Amino acid sequence: MGNLSLNNIVLGTMISEFSEPNLIRIFSKGGYNFVIIDGEHGPFSSDQLSTMISLGKCINFPIIVRAPGLDRGFLTRTLDMGASGFLMPMVNTAEQAAKIVQYVKYKPIGSRGLSLTRSHTDYCPPDLKSYMKEANNKTLLLAQIETMEAVKNAEQIASVPGIDALVIGPSDLSSDLGDPGNLSNPKLLSCVKQVANIARKHNIVSGTVSGNMEYLHKCHDEGMNFFCVGSELSMLIKSAKNNVKTFYNEFS
Repeated sequence: MGNLSLNNIVLGTMISEFSEPNLIRIFSKGGYNFVIIDGEHGPFSSDQLSTMISLGKCINFPIIVRAPGLDRGFLTRTLDMGASGFLMPMVNTAEQAAKIVQYVKYKPIGSRGLSLTRSHTDYCPPDLKSYMKEANNKTLLLAQIETMEAVKNAEQIASVPGIDALVIGPSDLSSDLGDPGNLSNPKLLSCVKQVANIARKHNIVSGTVSGNMEYLHKCHDEGMNFFCVGSELSMLIKSAKNNVKTFYNEFS
């Protein structure tokens, strides 16, 4: 998944609450292309992240982490665990995007620190120059567009070398527009169109994070093809409610 497809749908889901590592196996077998572990809002410790990322690496299933913010230490440690890349929240300017690239990419692109006898190399350090180049090519950086400032600066963000995708965060963006949660707001959909067009212009991927199918269809219609749909938590809640409803329908 190091090179995101510009043509085919790439489908994943969020792990937002539970750190059971076999969720990775379940979502892989379920047909998803990746998962995003929510390190921004989720309660995950470094040990829990490491366990899930390591399992994903063992079964060749991409694990993206939504970082809590622009923290060099967190980004470095998580990459050394073997993460495939990051969904970076609240990327509002090209300067912020460039700083992310600096922290996450090895020289000559960035200044990521070198520690090679780690999980990301399977504890078997390779040839340094070739590995640094390979890691830079494979590590994904997804800039989350969640404010009107970010939409206005999307052209500049997309221009930063090393940014692989622009990903709309509709909850925060709709809130910034003054209409929280309304994913059919014409202003929000206009932002979707604008971001998708900019990404296409710069030959990078665009996408979104949502469980709202009507909204997802509209994003796809605008040319977006990277989708993180729902979460393990939403699946569990929905299934629990459906089971209870089915039971009472049978016995009423």
